[in-house]
Amino acid sequence: MSLFWLFLTLLLAHTKSTPIEPKTVEYRLPEGAVKVIHYDIALNLKKDIFDTNTFTGVTYILFKNLKSTNEIRLHANGLDFSEVLLAAADAKQINFENKDFVSDPASDILTLTTSTNLEAGAEYQLKFTYQAKLRTDEMYGFYKSSYKAPNGTTVYLATTQFQATHARKAFPCFDEPIYKALFDIKITHPSIYKAVGNTRGSTQTINQDYSATSFATTPAMSTYLIAFIVSDFTCSGSTPIEEAIPHLVCSRNEAVSTRELAEKVGPKLMWAMENFTGIAYNVSKITKVHQVAIPDFAAGAMENWGLVTYRETALLWDPEESSNRYKQRVETVIAHELSHFWFGDLVTTHWWSDTFLNEGFATYFEYFATAEIENDWEMEKQFVIEQLHPVLASDASQTSNPLSSSVSSQAQIQGRFNSISYNKGGSIFRMVRHIMGEENFKAGIHAYLEKHKFGSTTPTDLWDALTPFAKFLLPLNKTFSIVMDDWVNKPGYPVLTVRTNYSGLVLTQTRFVASGEAEKGKWFIPLSYTTASDTNKFQSTSVKLWYMPLGVLNLLYTPKNKTDWIIFNNQQTGYYRVDYDDILWKRIEVALNKPGFDGIHEINRAQLLDDLHNFARYGIHTYTELFDFYRYLKKETSYYPWYAAMTAFSTMLARTGDERIRTSLSEFILELIEIFYNTHPFNSQKNDNQIYTHSRVLASTWACRLGLHDCVKNALDAFNNYKTSQKRPDKNLRSVIYCNGLRHSNDTTNDWEFLWKDYLSTSIATEQVTILSALGCAKDTTVLTNYLEKSINSTSGIRPQDALSVFSSVYTGNPEGVDIALDFLLKNYNKIAAHYGSMNAASSLFSGLASRFTRKDQTDKLSNFLDTATDLSETLRNSARAALANALINLEWIEKFERELTLYFRLEEEETTPSTPSTSSPTTPKDEENNSGVASTSGFATITATMCIFYFYY
Repeated sequence: MSLFWLFLTLLLAHTKSTPIEPKTVEYRLPEGAVKVIHYDIALNLKKDIFDTNTFTGVTYILFKNLKSTNEIRLHANGLDFSEVLLAAADAKQINFENKDFVSDPASDILTLTTSTNLEAGAEYQLKFTYQAKLRTDEMYGFYKSSYKAPNGTTVYLATTQFQATHARKAFPCFDEPIYKALFDIKITHPSIYKAVGNTRGSTQTINQDYSATSFATTPAMSTYLIAFIVSDFTCSGSTPIEEAIPHLVCSRNEAVSTRELAEKVGPKLMWAMENFTGIAYNVSKITKVHQVAIPDFAAGAMENWGLVTYRETALLWDPEESSNRYKQRVETVIAHELSHFWFGDLVTTHWWSDTFLNEGFATYFEYFATAEIENDWEMEKQFVIEQLHPVLASDASQTSNPLSSSVSSQAQIQGRFNSISYNKGGSIFRMVRHIMGEENFKAGIHAYLEKHKFGSTTPTDLWDALTPFAKFLLPLNKTFSIVMDDWVNKPGYPVLTVRTNYSGLVLTQTRFVASGEAEKGKWFIPLSYTTASDTNKFQSTSVKLWYMPLGVLNLLYTPKNKTDWIIFNNQQTGYYRVDYDDILWKRIEVALNKPGFDGIHEINRAQLLDDLHNFARYGIHTYTELFDFYRYLKKETSYYPWYAAMTAFSTMLARTGDERIRTSLSEFILELIEIFYNTHPFNSQKNDNQIYTHSRVLASTWACRLGLHDCVKNALDAFNNYKTSQKRPDKNLRSVIYCNGLRHSNDTTNDWEFLWKDYLSTSIATEQVTILSALGCAKDTTVLTNYLEKSINSTSGIRPQDALSVFSSVYTGNPEGVDIALDFLLKNYNKIAAHYGSMNAASSLFSGLASRFTRKDQTDKLSNFLDTATDLSETLRNSARAALANALINLEWIEKFERELTLYFRLEEEETTPSTPSTSSPTTPKDEENNSGVASTSGFATITATMCIFYFYY
């Protein structure tokens, strides 16, 4: 029995001692009970709204009853009803048996029991009059945000975030995606503010204090996509094409100069999506687009139809102060959200079990729509290392969920907004595109959207739409529903094993899992491959043959000589890994050391590095094989292989507590990185090429992290010049300069305070985030503890949405930070949980932090905490227990890992001195996420936590 299951068994055994069995909660509304037709919503915000944090509302809901019943069930959360009325089509009022109108606290379902049965097929109208709270303790529902004006005063606004189950906090509704309806919304508000919504608004003055804004009727849409904002924001934008949809970007007025990029790329990305889908945006009858930057926003961005909301860092970009990486983030996030207008808004997933139908497509177009307007950014290549590789790592877990996974509760629904729905969903759609070919894929997508517009779908609907356009491209007599069944309904993915024999190659497939133990697989695998003798190496990504689910596949292959190689999965378009026998791996290794890497594509070089590293992690290959293979990197100058390699090295460095190993590994990496660093030097002024800049940031980040003298000196010089001149350094290297300025400071306290004051004084959101990440790079315990204190102090200037990133910056900033963060968490867990509110971030702190444990005394400390903390909430206790179980498993892995690296680096004969015990805190430089885009991936548990911490799902 694994340690994880042992802990789970103990937990269940303890739970069984409680004699009362929990009540079964029905989270779903009864299917097929009603068809919702129309909402009429009137909200009233008084002048003192931001003092009382209270608003009132009247909501009418017109629906058709589909079954004879005396019950109506819908959702409401935190709504205090003063009146609830029900009338038939003839206006005859129907009485209720119950008069309390209180929702179930677990499911938020409000059950209305009528005195007489409602007729099947008849229309009825509900009227709700109520009072509700403008949320101040969470960034969901209808909530209050704020910002500091240039004169120092606090300015408030009211905004919404309804996905996935939060519309019910603003108005009573059937809050499931399948219940689409028309909406008419009217907001009465103080005249000093403006109101915007999904559709065009018309404002009338009521008196000198109040105005009323009425919005045009929406198309049929789901409740989670409704949005409205009441603020003093200003908007700007242009309509570059005559009679095109007005495209407005809104924010606090002082940020007006940073809206230009969004104003420019929004219409272009809209055109790219219309061109791809063949469906115009205005088929929805929504005749405008607002994109709004919200100061406090839990999510990265939200695709509300016609009114998209963003974190400021995801929409606003300063050409002088914000990096190329942030520019790419702005454009890709906009692409992601606008693509949702088609995938999610126009056509919506039937239920959250299939969230990937919304988010997988949006992730795909995040890259491929951006590629239409930025054709030199190599977005398809970036997709592989930023989306495909990370999810292949996390999806290797034995507990990974499939793309389509049953969910019911709100917590389960929220859990579907993860890397499986986003990264894996996007990767699967990319694979489908390469199976079908570009034009067939476009035609199939058009048919899918056209047939189901204004409706909801299941995966079967998608596969049925695509199949007619994939004739002769799928296995004989197979449809997409059959071919894709295991890819969607089964967790994980296959590893294709390629072995040589007397007649050619023998291919087998198994599920790749983190335990390293092979599990039977039965996927339909689309195979492409290239040999050394091919003249059109790697360019064709079409399917050469299908590996059917059962049995083995024998492939005739006659190498022309003893060095002739073969590589499967051209440009890694398939969602699987490939392992070769020793003969084939050696031939590929020899080829990589030839001039021009013998024609092996840079994405396949990245694939080989990533696959082999993961095979070594789980004992399928040895680290000796891995390091010998990686030596070819001495000649490598391409961004993509180095990105994959650095992800691997980041994992290794974070998974050892032995300083000797860390030192030897760091020296090994420094030996490899020399040419890459020299061809992308620290002080290069070439910032106009996107991939070159990414390479330069990646090289400098790692060279400084590993203590390369030239890099550290340049970083310190730039930091000191920054302090002296007050002129901020190179915008693309600020994360490197700020971090290393603190990491190698001779006056940590004053240098930290200098950077902190700059954080408080700047109004540029991207600069604030960059500084917050760097502040965790200091090594002083007192300084870092004080920083953590600020993260849970509501008056410090750190927004709640950034509190978790502050915490993670400390335990990733330097190895010493793990113990500092652990002590702080165990001492202040109640304050942290209260400050983080409903962001579900407090729970992820345990998993993220415990995944970096490298010593037994750290797991002992967490274990003792669980034994003695009597006031720990059930949610936090379960999170801490799961984190501890994973940490104990990691320690077992670390022992094997360190033993192998000790042998490789010939450290076995060295004695460990008292000053550097193997259980001491390591001192290797920061394992951080920064503008290079490299996130820490130390083991599966860390990968999962890192996704929660560093990647915003939008």
